[in-house]
Amino acid sequence: MAGRGGGRVPVRAVFAYGAALAMTPYLLIKISWVTGALSGLPSS
Repeated sequence: MAGRGGGRVPVRAVFAYGAALAMTPYLLIKISWVTGALSGLPSS
């Protein structure tokens, strides 16, 4: 049974790849929002 599923990608790798793809836009938006909020703070 050593060669069984040898050509398949592990489900964990696929899940991690999908999670990274899903998180990238959120992280970019969050970073841009934080930098925009920090640079746009009212100087009071």
